[in-house]
Amino acid sequence: MNTRAYRAVGNALHNNKNPIAVPCHRVCNSDGSIGGYSKGVGKKIALLMQEGVEVKNGRIVDFERRLFRVF
Repeated sequence: MNTRAYRAVGNALHNNKNPIAVPCHRVCNSDGSIGGYSKGVGKKIALLMQEGVEVKNGRIVDFERRLFRVF
């Protein structure tokens, strides 16, 4: 798929005024790497781990099993 929707998603995440209630920390890169977070990558990893997501070397462990595709 050749789309630039990632720019709209990034903009929405960046402008999220309530990042805990709207769980943008769950959005990661398509290769399973963590990506950025307005509160810092360390906080993002901590939130993911609180939800039972294992993170190792900046990547989500067993990413394919956890992946949710919109399209």
